[in-house]
Amino acid sequence: MIQTGSSTCSARYDSGISTVNFLLLTILAVFLSACGTTGKQTAEVDVIDAEEGNYRYDAWRPHQSDEYAAINVLLDEADVLMQRQAYDEAADKIERVLRIRPDYAAAWSRLSWLALQTDDPRRSVLMARRSNSLAQADPELQSLNWSFIRAASGVLNDEDSYFRANQKIESLKAF
Repeated sequence: MIQTGSSTCSARYDSGISTVNFLLLTILAVFLSACGTTGKQTAEVDVIDAEEGNYRYDAWRPHQSDEYAAINVLLDEADVLMQRQAYDEAADKIERVLRIRPDYAAAWSRLSWLALQTDDPRRSVLMARRSNSLAQADPELQSLNWSFIRAASGVLNDEDSYFRANQKIESLKAF
């Protein structure tokens, strides 16, 4: 009889452990799924086909050479992040591009645009000027950068810079 009682007790104990384990796993699963939706989500990055492109501005189209392959991947990812308004992550990708190729004018231009989107007009002007200093042979990119300078100047209430930017944009239309 003692063996029968202990095996009954043992069966109840095992059944209780299984129930507790099930409840703990369920609570853990609910907790983990709640942690995954805290609002701060990491942006899933899609790759843009460079042939079709989904670039905000034509002046930002990438170079089509093997030398720029890694840069183009990073810029494509940054463009997708910008579309999703994940501006900090996009800036990180663009800054990686600039560590690889600090003279890449289109990357500086993207940083200028990002600065406008994040309410930093002074930084936008600096980044656009940096891009223009590197884009001597690209009037389309220069014109785009001057439009960023014009927009930033409007935010800063800098009428002289706004007027100069308009003049530059008009003069670049001839090219």
